[in-house]
Amino acid sequence: MSATTKPFAIDKWQVYEAYQAVKANAGAAGVDQQSIEAFEQDLKGNLYKIWNRMSSGSYFPPPVKAVAIPKKNGGVRILGVPTVADRVAQMVVKRVIEPELEARFLPDSYGYRPGRSALEAVAVTRQRCWQYPWVLEFDIKGLFDNIDHVLLLRALKKHVKCEWAMLYIKRWLTAPLQHADGTLEERTKGTPQGGVVTAMRQKTRKLNYRNRTDLSLADIARLHNPLLRGWLEYYGKFCRSAMYPVLRHFNKTLVAWAMKKYRRLKGHKIRAARFLEGLAEKQSYLFVHWQRGMVGAFA
Repeated sequence: MSATTKPFAIDKWQVYEAYQAVKANAGAAGVDQQSIEAFEQDLKGNLYKIWNRMSSGSYFPPPVKAVAIPKKNGGVRILGVPTVADRVAQMVVKRVIEPELEARFLPDSYGYRPGRSALEAVAVTRQRCWQYPWVLEFDIKGLFDNIDHVLLLRALKKHVKCEWAMLYIKRWLTAPLQHADGTLEERTKGTPQGGVVTAMRQKTRKLNYRNRTDLSLADIARLHNPLLRGWLEYYGKFCRSAMYPVLRHFNKTLVAWAMKKYRRLKGHKIRAARFLEGLAEKQSYLFVHWQRGMVGAFA
């Protein structure tokens, strides 16, 4: 079937741009255990498969991997992790419907919106605190778990005119959850929250640099400075001291690396800590947090 005879007009560039956005977001593998790196081994074939199925109306999402995350107040929250291919398909639809829906949202809505973040919400709240001596906080209990599919689709239909986008949204809403033991849970309501592992934690784990004695300190700085800079500018924007525990942990991991890297420091934690403290003073340009005077403790 040629592209001109496909039931739905979806361009291949839409699928490719969706893949680029998914890659930038990183994320874990789904039920097929396929990572983004594995997906890229046959990138052209995988993207063609997604385009071919979506444009012909024959794309059906695989089960969503269920991941249980403990809540602070007890219990667990179920996060749904789609496969990489399914995330690409979802991104295609997201990029189509987002402009239509964005125009409908209220100015004070900040969650899950392009170009907006929690930082903006905090900034507005901070400003208004000077005008009002109170803050009202509330939450809708079990919102994601109990969303009525009929009502949600009815609301979307009012604003989304793309036929194929609505078709795939319906299919995603009812895609089953696959639990760790392999059992499938059918869904008649709710939509699972997608789980996202922070880029810093994921990349640090992948690198495991405390054991990488082949790396220099400059190598470690080059690999981690973009992540550290992002953390400082986001989480430390309004309260710099909130970042101190994270930075202390990072510095202590550097100490563990130095003890394995340099023979003279092996088994000497205090000596390794003093060595790095000296470097932080003389070569503060190495790490972003050192440059900003947030050296913290090493020992």
